[in-house]
Amino acid sequence: MRHLLLACFVAGAGLASAAPINIVNHSFEDPALGSGSFTYSAQGGVPGWTFNSRPSGSQDIGVWYTGAVNKVGNQIGFVYTGYSIAQALSHVVLPETTYTLDYRAGYTAGQSLIVELFAGGTVASGTVTGGTLLATKTTTGPGNTVLDAYQLTFTTGASGAGLGETLSIRVSTTGSTYAGFDHFLLDASPVPEPATLGLLGLAAATVARRKRKA
Repeated sequence: MRHLLLACFVAGAGLASAAPINIVNHSFEDPALGSGSFTYSAQGGVPGWTFNSRPSGSQDIGVWYTGAVNKVGNQIGFVYTGYSIAQALSHVVLPETTYTLDYRAGYTAGQSLIVELFAGGTVASGTVTGGTLLATKTTTGPGNTVLDAYQLTFTTGASGAGLGETLSIRVSTTGSTYAGFDHFLLDASPVPEPATLGLLGLAAATVARRKRKA
């Protein structure tokens, strides 16, 4: 029994833990603003992200120092209907890997937020052109100032479109006004091999039988 548990411990230790993938300005604390202030595209938009904008430079996309509930830090990002932000990440899509994106979002009434992850393509002006859409999530809030937690996941296979291509993220909205969002965290975790899962399952079953006999 001791040897089995030791083997399982070694096997479990061999399972790589989730590795964070860097998203520049992931929590929208750049630029640092005063309470109640915000930026929009004519003032630099959202640093670290590409974005589209109205020719007039009106209040289309930006960073906002707001009192929204459940924000992380002082500020959030926001996008008005018809506009978007996007960022190419310094990570290539790996085979047999689970990707998990956690984020927070809040809305005005009737507004939805669309979060998408792509592989490859060209990232510019808040869009991804020619890439492979890996995963997408559309959420609609109740129309208040609370940022709710959401999660988007996908798992790659041993082969398939997008592997070896650069990963990117895009955020856009539908509706009539704007959506706010905050604290994008993206992790990559290798999928455990079947042999390792079988060994861990055997150890759990053995422990359970011994407890019943005791």
